[in-house]
Amino acid sequence: QEMMGGDLAGAQRFFKEFFSAFPKIREFIDGQHQQILRQDYVSTIFGDPIFIDKTRYRQDEILRRAVNYPIQSSASSLGAHAIYLLNEKIEKNGIQAIPLGFHHDACDWDIQVRDLFKFTHLMYETMVRYIREKFHIPVDIDWEIGPHQNFMMRLSEQSDGKYRFECPRNTLDATLSRIKTGFDVSYEIEEEREKYNSLSGLFYEKGAF
Repeated sequence: QEMMGGDLAGAQRFFKEFFSAFPKIREFIDGQHQQILRQDYVSTIFGDPIFIDKTRYRQDEILRRAVNYPIQSSASSLGAHAIYLLNEKIEKNGIQAIPLGFHHDACDWDIQVRDLFKFTHLMYETMVRYIREKFHIPVDIDWEIGPHQNFMMRLSEQSDGKYRFECPRNTLDATLSRIKTGFDVSYEIEEEREKYNSLSGLFYEKGAF
């Protein structure tokens, strides 16, 4: 109702048209509902059971979790699987990169500057192309690089050895300073914004996204 401004009929029409356009989604949801109503668990993409305590939740919450849990856990499982394979390739190719931590579907790495672009190539091949071909899932990844967690550039596009990043100017300067210790690089600024919201600014109404 919030998205449709309280228009219940409009919301029902929206979902009807959506599921008509994407019938497999409706089939998946119905299948998950049927599975949890027959038993106490649903399955991940690898067939592992995820148990749902039916005594703990209302019926609508049980059905929602039966759909949500496999999606969320499968994303985590695929991410962990790809990171494991990526680490094997890194060791085989003599790349100096260490996974520092993995949470849900995200991983932090410490990478030697000289191996940065070798790493990004293997990362895309393993975590995107491999997953797409092996599991037929149209995945993509978001990644950032920087010398420190407070100075991170977000990659928005890469092709033909060229990378496009989005970041504040001080982050660009700090990151390029580190990259230039291992590479000769050139860059151009396509657009420079005058202001970036600070973390604290996100908690104020005018600064929130």
